[in-house]
Amino acid sequence: MIEINQVSKDMQIASRSTSIIKNLFSPKKEQKRVVDSVSFNIQANEKISLLGHNGCGKSTMMKMLAGIIKPTEGEISVNGLDPFKHRKKLYEFTGVLFAQKSFLYSDLSVKDCLDLYSGIHRQSKSHFHKRLKVLDDYLEIGRFQDQPVRTLSFGQRMRGEIASALIHDPSVVLLDEPTVGLDLDTRNKFNALLKDSGILNDKTVVIVTHDLPVVKDFSDRTIVMHQGCVQQELYQEELERLTTQVSYQIKTESKINPSLLESVNGHPNILSVNCQDDQQLDLKFKSNTQEQTIQSLISQVCSKSGVSFCERKESLDFSSIYLAPQLESA
Repeated sequence: MIEINQVSKDMQIASRSTSIIKNLFSPKKEQKRVVDSVSFNIQANEKISLLGHNGCGKSTMMKMLAGIIKPTEGEISVNGLDPFKHRKKLYEFTGVLFAQKSFLYSDLSVKDCLDLYSGIHRQSKSHFHKRLKVLDDYLEIGRFQDQPVRTLSFGQRMRGEIASALIHDPSVVLLDEPTVGLDLDTRNKFNALLKDSGILNDKTVVIVTHDLPVVKDFSDRTIVMHQGCVQQELYQEELERLTTQVSYQIKTESKINPSLLESVNGHPNILSVNCQDDQQLDLKFKSNTQEQTIQSLISQVCSKSGVSFCERKESLDFSSIYLAPQLESA
């Protein structure tokens, strides 16, 4: 179990001057609170996504969970341990990945790095080869596993980093932007790896990502951060409600009445209206619009103009969750 209680983090941030010389040789720094009074708990085996705009404090939060940096205020407990004080013990059962920090040794091959990590965690050779085969099925690291890490492309290195975080079968997994640099095919395979019940089902996972399928299909709960604070916590059902954008294409039997079009166009829950040939109406609803409101408006259009064709489509709009407080009051 992971417990985060009133955690804050202050950091020195460079304050840019108009003088290039001053910026280079005597840059001024100011104290900035990048994480502010954050509290939440994560149950054993729970899968959590951290979402938010760049600079909102997600990666700083992950570094504190991994014991890399110490909170300025508050307490963090991972399976009963303070991550910063007991980092060595923490890493006995934790797998960590940070997109901007490599945990692989540049002069070793990927396979040698993974073998080293497996040995540090006292895994048998047979377990290592079995685990490597499972990860290779998804990440296809066998193609470059004998190359020195320094010769790899960024995407290949990221696949190696993912493998290094999982090779020792940890019970807690912390992944910060694991899909950065992955091509579409490898990203899809990584998403399949996340959903493989034999790999992560019995793990506690915290993942920072902007990859929508990961958030939607893998996470039990999504924590949205904004300006260093937790803006909201969303379980899957609520996340779908906030992010599902509904659109309709309606073809009418008669010409669409201008007054009806005007009323639809001015509706507060309509995002866009497109009328084609006076007998086709394309409506896009705002995310978080109640289903009752959608059906009421569609019924109104259909009853007044007659319908020869009506098609509903749904898509995801994750940008809306950053505006959720405003949406809730709409």
